[in-house]
Amino acid sequence: MKILVTGAHGFVGTRLMKELEGAIAAPSIQGMNEKQIRQIVEESEADVIIHTAAISDVGICEKNPEESYYANVLLPVYLAKASDGKKLICFSSDQVYRGCESDGPYREDEAKPANIYGAHKLEMEQRVLDRQPDSVLLRAEWMYDYISPRGNYLLNVLNAKRRLLLDVSIVGSLICVRYVKIWSGL
Repeated sequence: MKILVTGAHGFVGTRLMKELEGAIAAPSIQGMNEKQIRQIVEESEADVIIHTAAISDVGICEKNPEESYYANVLLPVYLAKASDGKKLICFSSDQVYRGCESDGPYREDEAKPANIYGAHKLEMEQRVLDRQPDSVLLRAEWMYDYISPRGNYLLNVLNAKRRLLLDVSIVGSLICVRYVKIWSGL
C-alpha cells in the first residue's frame, strides 16, 4: 500500500514519515492549484493520502484570513477531488469546539468555532465529506513533543523554569505538566 503524506516536514507529518515505512512525502502544496494537486496525487500512485499540511497558528489565520482559507479549506478540497478511489485522511482541529460553552467532551455535531482557524477547519471537514463521504477527519488537540528541532509549547515551558515551578512527568511519549505556578516577585 502506498501512502502520500502532505505536510511531511511539519509537526505531524515528520512523525508520520518516521513511522510509515515507504511513505511518500508530497512536495509543499502551498500555492498550488487544483490541477497541480491532482498531478501530485496521480504521480504518487498512492492508495492512501494523509493530509497534515495546514496553517495552524491561530494568530496568523486571524491576521491573514484569505491565506488561511486557501491552506485550510481549498487545498484539502482539491485533495478530496483528486482522491477518487483512494482513502483520504485529513487532520482537522479541536478548535472547531472553541466557542462551545461547556468544557466537553463534545459530540461531533456540537462544533462551534470561535476563531477563523476553527471556522475554516469546520468548513474543510464539511466540504471534504461532501466530496468524499468515506474520508477520515481527525480533530486533533494541541500537540507538542519533548524532542523537537524547533521550539514548541512544552519546550517553552521547560525553558522558562526560572519563572515557573512545575512538576513534569514523562511516561513513554506522554508528557504531563501537572502543576504550574508563577513565583511571586517575578
